[in-house]
Amino acid sequence: MKINYSDEKLMKEKPSIFLAGPIPRDQVTKNWKEEALEILNQLQFSGIVYIPEKKTKVVMEGNKDEMNWEKEAMENADILVFWIPRSFPDMLGLTTNIEFGIWLKSGKIIYGRPDDSFRNEYLDVIFEEEYHEKPYHSLEELLKETVRRLTKGK
Repeated sequence: MKINYSDEKLMKEKPSIFLAGPIPRDQVTKNWKEEALEILNQLQFSGIVYIPEKKTKVVMEGNKDEMNWEKEAMENADILVFWIPRSFPDMLGLTTNIEFGIWLKSGKIIYGRPDDSFRNEYLDVIFEEEYHEKPYHSLEELLKETVRRLTKGK
């Protein structure tokens, strides 16, 4: 598995996954993307994983270069994994909502959230209507299905 952060040159290899979802805005909240990488490693995923965060873990909102990197990575990714463990006030995922809406009709989204995720009902409904499937409620199951789709097709 190759990990590609937003402060690195974009790798354009296949298969590829983009991990979309809220970023913790404090030093206390655990970043779900670390767990996702551990799971993908256990699943022996051998492609690219796009992480829309700086490798240095410095959060810089509104950086146009980073925004352009994310757009290009999402265009290149085979699957956009939206995991939305939204919580108030530390992980709202407001940018995530916009990205979800932009990419909803792409056919590339796979979506999940924990049962206790804050106010995701609208995303659940529009995802179910567009994709005719339910959101995943386990990050591990979401990623297992992602890897399955990439290796065997949907």
